[in-house]
Amino acid sequence: MTKAMRNKLAEILDRVKEPENGIPLSRMELVAGIKYNYKTNEFSVYMYTLETVKACCMVFQLNEYAAIETLLKTEIEKEFPGNKVVFKNP
Repeated sequence: MTKAMRNKLAEILDRVKEPENGIPLSRMELVAGIKYNYKTNEFSVYMYTLETVKACCMVFQLNEYAAIETLLKTEIEKEFPGNKVVFKNP
């Protein structure tokens, strides 16, 4: 991955905020890393999984997690048109 790509991704992680509390993803430590495959034009975003929580809170957290993935995917695709974004566990 080029330095320019890494810089854009860092800007995206600073710009995308968790919807509930407004904290940038770069400060939340949810993203373990991002890799790029030149052959497939695909970004693999490695996100840490949710820790075990009470059942009553799990649905809320899963919805928030999905919202964060959607926001991040949208921003990466906007900055890097024509590329695919997939989420994986580290």
